[in-house]
Amino acid sequence: GEFGPGDPGGHRLVITPESADQLAPLVDEFLRRAPKIERWRFFGYRTANPAEYADRLVRGRTGKGMDGLSFMLIPGDFHRIGVEYRRSGGSDDEVALTAIDSLLGEQIVNRWIGPLEASSSQPGLLERVFGGSWNLPTGAVTPERLRAVVELRIAAIRKSLPTQPRWALPAGPWSVVQRNVEDAVEAGLFEE
Repeated sequence: GEFGPGDPGGHRLVITPESADQLAPLVDEFLRRAPKIERWRFFGYRTANPAEYADRLVRGRTGKGMDGLSFMLIPGDFHRIGVEYRRSGGSDDEVALTAIDSLLGEQIVNRWIGPLEASSSQPGLLERVFGGSWNLPTGAVTPERLRAVVELRIAAIRKSLPTQPRWALPAGPWSVVQRNVEDAVEAGLFEE
């Protein structure tokens, strides 16, 4: 679980099954039975946080802030969004993964994000000599912009999906499939 500030003057309690998906129904039932308490909100997943709060959370969990952290969004499999992370001064998996969870929230991370990888790009000369983040790689996203950019990418993915899944489309005549196979054989793509 996680406790933190909620609505102005309120509190928030997060009770999450983490990666134990089989416990989600238990968490749902627990939250359904939770008493209604003024200025308290209960969640079954970690919510997204503004960058300032996420930085405090990351510092509290890892002892390091999000300074010099940047992200690259890359296409993932099955309409997911891959995230490469980079931190000036060297990669720090714990900081980056905690930041991603806090900036995006557990629902977005579980449904839309993957894979998560450390970037293989090397820091530039100014970064190596003076430290800090002098130049973000082209296309890199700062922690402050990560959620907005991910939400835009999610909207684009949703827009690109067909209105009906393939399994729900009406079946075409067998002759169409048979003809496509015959064309492929004629083209030498495979033997009969």
